[in-house]
Amino acid sequence: MNEELRKKYPGWYRVDLHSHTTNEILVDRKERKNKYSHEAFYKYILEQNVDLKVVTNHNTLNLCDHIKQALICDKANIKYLCGVELDLCFYSKRFHGVVILSPEIDIVKYSRDLEAIVSNKIKDTKASKILLNEEDFSKLHENTSFIFIPHAIKVNGIFYEKNPRDNDAKTIDWVLNSIRSGMSAPILFENTHDYNKYSLINKIKQYQNDKSVNFQVGCIVNSDYNFDSDEEREKNIKQKAKYCIFSIPTYRGLEIAIRNFNTRLSCEEDIVSIQKYIKEIEFNDIDNISFKIGGKIFLSTGLNVIIGNSGTGKTLLLNEIFRFINKKDISNSIEKKSLNHGMYYNKTHDNILSLPDIENIKAIEIPKIYEKILKCSNSENIGEQFGVTDMSVSTEIINDYKKCISKYEILKKQTLEDSKNGNLLVTNIIKNTDFIINNRTISSIYNLICESYNSNSKERCARKKEEIRQILSKEISVKIYFGKIVSLTENTEIKEAVTTILKEYDKVIINLKKELKDVEVNLKFMDINERLFQIVNLAIKKQIDSLGEREKNFKKRKAQKAEDDYELSKVIISNIKATLRKDIIYCGYPYEKLCENIEKNNANKYARLTIKNPKEDMRDMDLASSDYINNNNIKGALRSIGNVDMLDSSSMKSLDDKLLENNISLSEIIEAKIPLVLEIKDDGEWKKTNNINPGSLAKRFMEYFFTKIIDEQQPDVIFIDQPENDVDKTFITESLSEFIRKNKTTKQFIITTHDPIIAVNSDANLIIKASLDDNNKINYSSFLMEDIDENDYSFRGTDIVSKTLDGGKENVKLRYQIYGGGL
Repeated sequence: MNEELRKKYPGWYRVDLHSHTTNEILVDRKERKNKYSHEAFYKYILEQNVDLKVVTNHNTLNLCDHIKQALICDKANIKYLCGVELDLCFYSKRFHGVVILSPEIDIVKYSRDLEAIVSNKIKDTKASKILLNEEDFSKLHENTSFIFIPHAIKVNGIFYEKNPRDNDAKTIDWVLNSIRSGMSAPILFENTHDYNKYSLINKIKQYQNDKSVNFQVGCIVNSDYNFDSDEEREKNIKQKAKYCIFSIPTYRGLEIAIRNFNTRLSCEEDIVSIQKYIKEIEFNDIDNISFKIGGKIFLSTGLNVIIGNSGTGKTLLLNEIFRFINKKDISNSIEKKSLNHGMYYNKTHDNILSLPDIENIKAIEIPKIYEKILKCSNSENIGEQFGVTDMSVSTEIINDYKKCISKYEILKKQTLEDSKNGNLLVTNIIKNTDFIINNRTISSIYNLICESYNSNSKERCARKKEEIRQILSKEISVKIYFGKIVSLTENTEIKEAVTTILKEYDKVIINLKKELKDVEVNLKFMDINERLFQIVNLAIKKQIDSLGEREKNFKKRKAQKAEDDYELSKVIISNIKATLRKDIIYCGYPYEKLCENIEKNNANKYARLTIKNPKEDMRDMDLASSDYINNNNIKGALRSIGNVDMLDSSSMKSLDDKLLENNISLSEIIEAKIPLVLEIKDDGEWKKTNNINPGSLAKRFMEYFFTKIIDEQQPDVIFIDQPENDVDKTFITESLSEFIRKNKTTKQFIITTHDPIIAVNSDANLIIKASLDDNNKINYSSFLMEDIDENDYSFRGTDIVSKTLDGGKENVKLRYQIYGGGL
């Protein structure tokens, strides 16, 4: 990669692992005609701008050609690896397999063994193809370190058929056995981004579902460039996406990248550019601390792990880096290690190090994990730990409901009072009218006339109500109609247009439902007015019938009667309106509204609050034992009423009427607090917390806790000090390590640990080793996991880690064998 790309993607190296040159032995024994030349090869690798190059010609390892290509790559300052693409036939099934050879093997011997096998195939006059079977392949690679790559893009790929047979699994048994034994990891080379559509990858994924098989699959797409005469193919190949590894461009680096493909293999266009991270640690000259590598350590953008024995200064270094950025110590860490009297006595300094170029870098620490888990396990309000406690809107809904019930009760009491007063006033009117009848005068002073009620507005309103209902009744059929349109077309514009129409149609339906409610209310009040006309006209008609055409003497009773008439009209109107309003008020418990609100405001992908009782329980609620009613001191009265449908308005009104007869107000005994339960998502299912074991609950909580830190604080660098303390290995593997792997491609981690799961299984990009010399002086040095010793090709990086964290590889080997592993 050029310097511009390296600055943009620090730590990443571009690779080209699959191209052809010349002197190939094709499966059909034909000679490939191409335009290869050393000059063309040199020009090609410069155009590719790669850091690691592998040439894999068909069925031959021509050492002279590989030496020439290696020299050309060396001239271009590119690492070179030797490989070969073999035409294979395992269990009567043909496919290509790419082999990348380790530099430590005897390539001369490998070349001769391959030449001997291929020569025998060529001499076999009965065979029309040069195909190596599983025995040939096994013999060729005995005691050989290599990376094996099933190649499944051509007509003779392993599962090229559109409908593979059930027994096709046998054709890749050898491949899968080699994967199981740990001798290789598969990479799929293809000429397309959509590698999942090939059945080989799908078949391997099927094996991944088999609990007895535990391996992972990495995929890299490369050029398959062969300098042929197809200019269009050459043009397309050169335009393919470029692929990179987050490892040093060596065989060991490639192997480490393959085994950690999720974080170390990527298409260049998918790499996240990381600019804000701690690039290096520059140590100052301190008497009791010594440093290697010239007093400077360069950090990785990913996972940096500080390892070492107890008391060697791991936490000291972590804290000094954190303090340089945030001007404070890591909480619960340094201050508890007795700096003034313990192992760090006289080893702490404000100027132990400096960090260049850290302006605007946000660094945070992950607090003590065990304390967080304890807080989750012991907390009464565990919902608060999962961030699902927002009940403000729900409380408003309950308070509004209590006000609604209270309004119903007030109107009911007012109706009874108005009826009593109205009866008294009607009696006074009758007395006054009787007096008028018996005391006629010459003057005609009291003329009663009936008025007719204009019902046009009411009829229009009723028609509007019916028309809206007819439109709403067609909602489902309209959506089905547009759904059929979507199912019958592949046109994206049509689907998007239909989606837009349906969204707008949903808005129209919502507004029409609101309009319908308004129309229904208007109709109610029109009913009131019409009934008022009827009542008044009936009264006038009765009076006219009683009085006839006789003249009445009204002077003595005029003032009293006018007052009585006015008061009576007010009482009658108020009484009718109150009665109708009682019918309009909806008194059913707002269960659906509460559910919608709680699901909206109190749920995330880890936890959610739900109402304790399912809907069917609400329809047959025992009030004497209900959490929705404050039944203190009134259980006897509630038992006499029996079970109630709390979701039905008339049922709740009937309940309120019965309670009022016993001087009990329903609005006052409704509980303001909603009975809730917390559910956690465990293994893809929502489970109540009392049905989840403490370990799973803690795991879910820490996943939420880690995600919350990233989402809320948006850090550039994350510090963690010995997170394995007091927690089990399962938690480290399933929660902590997963969190690190998931985020280390976008966040820089600096961690101290004694646990190999964090350093090795979490795929550390850089190791910082802390140690003490004979003079009790601290030494800090750094290295990569893929570092090797150039003298004997031993795995220097992993050797140091295994010795420090596992007591050596022999300990791991012995433990593996005791567990039942292979030799």
